[in-house]
Amino acid sequence: HSSLFVILKGKEAGFNGNDKSLNTREYKIQTSLDGKSWDTVEKVKDNTESIIDKDFEKRIKARYLKFIIEDTGEDEITRVGDVEIYGTKIINDQ
Repeated sequence: HSSLFVILKGKEAGFNGNDKSLNTREYKIQTSLDGKSWDTVEKVKDNTESIIDKDFEKRIKARYLKFIIEDTGEDEITRVGDVEIYGTKIINDQ
C-alpha cells in the first residue's frame, strides 16, 4: 500500500543559529513505488530558508522518498538537523 506524502519539513543550518549561507542551496525530492524507478517531484535552487516546509498540492503516491542534496551551501558541509515526512496510508488506489 502506498503513502500520500503531504508535508516535508527539514531543519537547516540557519535554524540552529548558523549563518543562512550554510543552508542547503539546491536539492531535489524523488519518490518511488518500488525503490527502483524514481520520479523527481520537487527541485529547488537558491534555497535560503532555514526550515523547508513543503506541502504538496498534488497527490503523490509513493512508498519510498529520497532527499538528494545537490549544493550543500557555502562551505560544502551538509547540515540538515532533522527531516520529517508525513503522509496518509492509501487503502484503495482510487
